Amino acid sequence: MKIKIKIVITLILSCWLLVSCSKNEEIKNNSPVTRFVESALNERGVSFGMTEEEVIAAETLNFLTNTDPYATHVTENYTRKTIYSETTTKFGDYDAIITYRFQNNSLYSMEYSIDVNYSGTDVLSTPAYTVFLDFALKYADILGDPNISEENSGYVWDSYNNIWTDSEDAEEAKYIINLYAIYNQYKDEYSDTVHILFVGGFNE
Repeated sequence: MKIKIKIVITLILSCWLLVSCSKNEEIKNNSPVTRFVESALNERGVSFGMTEEEVIAAETLNFLTNTDPYATHVTENYTRKTIYSETTTKFGDYDAIITYRFQNNSLYSMEYSIDVNYSGTDVLSTPAYTVFLDFALKYADILGDPNISEENSGYVWDSYNNIWTDSEDAEEAKYIINLYAIYNQYKDEYSDTVHILFVGGFNE
């Protein structure tokens, strides 16, 4: 249930932000967000618009295809596909799984997912939020305050969400950085996840 909540929220957020990418406003190449996103992809030797085969060839990790219907969808005229790294890789001080998402076999999203595992005695210290805050402060130093910053508390899960875009108007963004953490209030395994999502590359 927790994994599906994460996938659904990620896809809803990505779709909402990317609908605006059909607009014709010129990408601001000097935007700190644009440079930061492109740098993050360059570190892995990939770029937006690459096919799945090109990304896998450029990567040093092995990848699994996700068969979850929320993440992979194929019709006669449209495909959406998600692949996950089989093992973790270093992202800053943390171990992370890499996710790539493709629309019509064109890369539009790269995501790092960091699992935060802890014992029951550490529940009240909210370890996932600590990792989220670590990235939030570092990114704010480079990118400034996020365009969108939200905290939500629900019956089953809480979440923290920061979004930086290459445009002051988030609906006109072409490049997006989304940092978010979701964790259950009722924890059985004491494991939550922090996500860093880089989105862009449309209409270039």
